[in-house]
Amino acid sequence: MNLKVCGVTTIKEFEQLELYLVDFVGLHFYENSPHYIKNNAAESEQIKTIETDIKKVGLFANSSIENIFAAIDEYDLDLVQLCGEESPAFCQTISSEIEIIKTICIKNKSTKTIELQLQEYDDVCDYYCFDYIKEDDNVVNVSEFDYNDLSNIKIEKPFFIGGGLIKLSEIQQLNAFNHPDFLGVDINSNFKNKIFLESYTQVLTLLRTINQINN
Repeated sequence: MNLKVCGVTTIKEFEQLELYLVDFVGLHFYENSPHYIKNNAAESEQIKTIETDIKKVGLFANSSIENIFAAIDEYDLDLVQLCGEESPAFCQTISSEIEIIKTICIKNKSTKTIELQLQEYDDVCDYYCFDYIKEDDNVVNVSEFDYNDLSNIKIEKPFFIGGGLIKLSEIQQLNAFNHPDFLGVDINSNFKNKIFLESYTQVLTLLRTINQINN
C-alpha cells in the first residue's frame, strides 16, 4: 500500500516522511490553503531543489493551465492532482505533459454516481483519489458512505482513498480492503493537526504496520 501525504510545507517535514518511506508528497498550490507551498518563501525555495525519492505531487483546484505548467517546471513535479471542477478536456491538456491524479468527490452514498463520474475521466487521467466534497468550506456529511463500497465499483485506474473517508480509528482495518486497483491512502489535512510530528507519526506508524503485515 502506497502512502501519500499532502500539505507538506517544510524541509523538516520532508525528512520526517522519508524516514517513514512515504511514496508521494502533496504540495498545495491553491493560495487559500493554509498549507500553500509559497507561504514560506525560504522553505519553498529549498523544496524546489530537494533531492528525494518521494514523488512530488502538485495539488491544484480550478487553476489555469499556465499556472500548472509553470509550477511543474519550477518545482520539478512528478505528478499533478486536480482537486477542483476541471473538465475532462482540461485534464487532457495537462496529461499531455505529466501524469494526473483526479480527485473524485463523494457527493452521496450512491456508487452509481461515482461510476458516472469515472466514465467522464477514464481516458484523460492516470490515477483517482476518492474523498469528501466541501461546500462553502463546510464538509458535507458522508458518514453514510462506506469506503468499502468502492470494492464493488469497476475503477480500472490505480486509486487512493482520501483522509475524508477514513476515520483514524479505522486505519488498521485498511489491510482488509480489497480492490485490484487500490494503490494507497492519501493522508491529508483531515489527519493533520497543529503539531505535524505527533499527528502524522501516529498515522504513518499505523500504516507502516499494515504494510508489514501485507508483505
